[in-house]
Amino acid sequence: MKSFTRVALCLSAIVLAASTVRAQEMFTLTLPRVREALVRGDAQYATGWTIDCGYWDGSTKCSAKYPAGTTVILSGQSIASGFVWDGWGGDCASSTGGRCVLVMNANRNVKANVKTVGNATIKVSPITHGMIAGKTPTVGNDDVIQCPTGAKRCSFSITTGSTMRLFPFPELGYKTGSWTGACAGQGYECNLTLTGTMEVGYTFEPAPVSFAVVAPPNFISGLRITFRSRTQRSSSPTRPAPAAARTRRQSIRKSCSSSCRARDTSSKRGAATAPASAVPAHSR
Repeated sequence: MKSFTRVALCLSAIVLAASTVRAQEMFTLTLPRVREALVRGDAQYATGWTIDCGYWDGSTKCSAKYPAGTTVILSGQSIASGFVWDGWGGDCASSTGGRCVLVMNANRNVKANVKTVGNATIKVSPITHGMIAGKTPTVGNDDVIQCPTGAKRCSFSITTGSTMRLFPFPELGYKTGSWTGACAGQGYECNLTLTGTMEVGYTFEPAPVSFAVVAPPNFISGLRITFRSRTQRSSSPTRPAPAAARTRRQSIRKSCSSSCRARDTSSKRGAATAPASAVPAHSR
């Protein structure tokens, strides 16, 4: 019985020693440094083990040791202009996005991937009789491109895949017309997803000119125009009736006849008393 007890105590001691060794076992997490990426890790462990590979110090690797069984949460992002985050590699290859969760039950190697971003360029052909303005949500509500009449070169470069909204603004005497190039067929507003180099144009159309005559406020109210029919004009009291007109003409003729006879009689008398020398020779 005593021998059995001694054997059991020995086995317990061996198990306890093995557990202690296991608890103290450490595993290494290694990441190749990437100049354009920021990678940080938070360890869910009481001692607060962390890894920070966010700043380029000239070394090629970034590493940290963790006790066995420690869970480490890594986060990664691009920190350089012209680059974007492109996911994980190594032991985090199955992770998506900028987050990776690892259990440190062995040495781990993780790779952070970034990629360069190409620039797209939009070019606006020379505009006449107006202006073209463009906005992009990545910049804000302000115009990022304005192409007025006479501008020989008008272009803007932005990250590939960005969207651009273009608007036409006609000058006085012209109206909106139609898009050409990459915006052909679109309405008043042109929406583009920029890939590579894209060129657009716009044609403004002449607007019809109209004139308006504006009278003074009291001009129409003070103006009185009277229209009379033919019957109203003939029967108007301001004109004499036909009978009265004939009577008047007859009286004028009578007075004219009396005066004319008087003039004829006086003429004959003067001719009879004239001297013989005044009578023409051919009448003698």
